[in-house]
Amino acid sequence: MCERLKYCSGGGGGGPGVIDKDGRTSLSYAAGDGYGMVVKLLLEQEEVNPDLIDNIGRTPLSYAAGGRYEGMVKLLLQRERSIPT
Repeated sequence: MCERLKYCSGGGGGGPGVIDKDGRTSLSYAAGDGYGMVVKLLLEQEEVNPDLIDNIGRTPLSYAAGGRYEGMVKLLLQRERSIPT
């Protein structure tokens, strides 16, 4: 997990919005693994898309819900409502 976040956050040449071979971003991994502070920090980045669908049809929200991380689900839902359409 730490290596994925390091790469996706820019430490390995990537950035917060980088998509890996599975179609996942650091937000997706952090949401699925229960890293609430990381999710919160990533959601502050403009280039992070909380609605990005990975190669198997899942979003960061679905990973957070699947892990029963209620606080992260709320954060992700708040971010979705705050984006202008």
